Amino acid sequence: MLLRRKKTKSTVDLSVEDSLELVRSNMQYAEQCASEGNVSGMEMALEVVLEQGRKIGHTFPERRISEIKLMGYERGVAVLESRIQNLEAEGKSIEAQRLQMLLETYNNEAELLRHALH
Repeated sequence: MLLRRKKTKSTVDLSVEDSLELVRSNMQYAEQCASEGNVSGMEMALEVVLEQGRKIGHTFPERRISEIKLMGYERGVAVLESRIQNLEAEGKSIEAQRLQMLLETYNNEAELLRHALH
């Protein structure tokens, strides 16, 4: 039997300056990922931004976060559509169907964000 080690949260406390730098760099990364349609990278970076921001008492405009997410999901849809077409052309219909489900999720998220922003 294999024993698994429990995952523990990092207990390293960063200085305010280090936290601000972490927030800044992750915000840039989130914007970059969003512009590339890399939704998982964008979401991960935004999670770090919000978590670290809370730790140092820094808040972010919800509208700006929503705009980044909207861009990411919209561009993610375009990326997935292209990948689905390529998979279908290669005869990989099962993989294409799985991506189609993710595409629908991205479309739904984008629609919710559009309504929230207007």
